[in-house]
Amino acid sequence: MTYYKLGVQCVGTLDTIEDEDTDEIVGEELVLDNWPEDDILCGMGRGHFVTRRLADALSESGLTGFETKPVKVVDGEQFFVCRKTHSDESIPEILQLKLTGIAGKDDFGRDKLMVVSQRAMDLLKKFSLKYSMVKEYAPV
Repeated sequence: MTYYKLGVQCVGTLDTIEDEDTDEIVGEELVLDNWPEDDILCGMGRGHFVTRRLADALSESGLTGFETKPVKVVDGEQFFVCRKTHSDESIPEILQLKLTGIAGKDDFGRDKLMVVSQRAMDLLKKFSLKYSMVKEYAPV
């Protein structure tokens, strides 16, 4: 089966949320810097995300190597500019996409970038990927 490296639209940063009293990490949040235009996204440095409509399609697909979970989404300091530009739109519901599979074996995995199978790519092509970079994956 053919596999692909997938670079996706970066919309912000996945930050940790700390308890103010104990400095204990109590969660994570996606801090938006760019308007999410694709259905599969990433955060600077780490974290992948999907829109609710893609998450629903993935959960019904039988594909392997991922799980989705809710994530808190907040506006970054300059995100008000994006809100003005997209004033007639609303941000889609975004969920975190955890890559749990092995690159080149499961449908979703990670080898520096996200790696997806041909089966996964066929599904992803039905959604917005206009800011994505796709290259054939050849494990080293």
